[in-house]
Amino acid sequence: MQNWLSISLINRMIRGIYVNIVGLIVLILLVFACKSKDESSEFFKRGVYHFKKNEIDKALLFFTEAIKKDPTFADPLLNRGIIYQNAGDLQAAENDFNKAIALDGNFHEAKFQIAKLYALTNRLDKSDQLLKIIENKYTKSSDYYTLVGQNMAVQNDFTNAEINLKKALELNQKNPTALTNLGYIKLTQRSDSEAEKLFKDAIKIDANFTYAQNNLGVLAIRNLKFNDAIGHLKKVVELEPKNQIFLNNLCLAYLETKDLPNAKEIYNRSQIIDENNPYCKRNKAILGIIENKNSEAETLLLNIDKTHPEVEYLYYYLAQFYQKTKNNTRACYYYNLTKKINDPWLKRLKIAC
Repeated sequence: MQNWLSISLINRMIRGIYVNIVGLIVLILLVFACKSKDESSEFFKRGVYHFKKNEIDKALLFFTEAIKKDPTFADPLLNRGIIYQNAGDLQAAENDFNKAIALDGNFHEAKFQIAKLYALTNRLDKSDQLLKIIENKYTKSSDYYTLVGQNMAVQNDFTNAEINLKKALELNQKNPTALTNLGYIKLTQRSDSEAEKLFKDAIKIDANFTYAQNNLGVLAIRNLKFNDAIGHLKKVVELEPKNQIFLNNLCLAYLETKDLPNAKEIYNRSQIIDENNPYCKRNKAILGIIENKNSEAETLLLNIDKTHPEVEYLYYYLAQFYQKTKNNTRACYYYNLTKKINDPWLKRLKIAC
């Protein structure tokens, strides 16, 4: 399952001062406190202005100044956390969200945002727990039901995932995340035409929605339309050049078209990110098969089978490898496994068993 987050700027009402104290010295302190809070509010408003204009560096600067002026002001902590989250600094984002919640236990917007972060970092129990707590605040939120559905899909509860994603689309028909996640469910159910329509509907709303484009590429690979896949996947890699999922998918498409220069270039970029990623290792094994590095390729594929047998097309490549190396017994063994899991590439294997 592919997980992602969307920018969700929360521009809450600026709240007043909660204290009411008397005495000359204390009143003088309150004047300074009021000034500090006023300055903080002004910095916050300016941060929101720049965020809306997608001037993220300026927005970050003003939110940080707002926090310095008034460390008890929860709103800029939330918005700065969102900036950190979208920049990939998840620990800094989590710190800001937790600080905002500590300052305001009823800050359900911050709880929703950290629930997204927990989902992104595969802490689904914590995400689901928070989502349940704030459920009554989000009965009209398409984004809320999208996240609930996404979490369920990750946990393979596809029935309830679909119910929640459809609820999200009832509330907002132009929600590309909900459309893409629902398309993912249809893809796992081998309802390819429904999945394709949902992905295409998503990119009609947002042509640069990378996960819909990626999934169209995955669907094209499944249907052996490798040049179509490359068209989708080159675009997402341009938009997110360090996303290893996208890199591995594009590498596979290049390998299947025997475009080795591009395949190697994309493989090297993926390897830099995480050489132990099982899909990256699978692609290295395919390169080995093409380049007749049979021992290396066999070792890689068998190790993946031990540790990550869920890797797509793994048994297809093992069957193909053993057919190439004239080991018909092993080729038939993996051919039958490919058949057992209903691998869509089974028809490509011509093995007499």
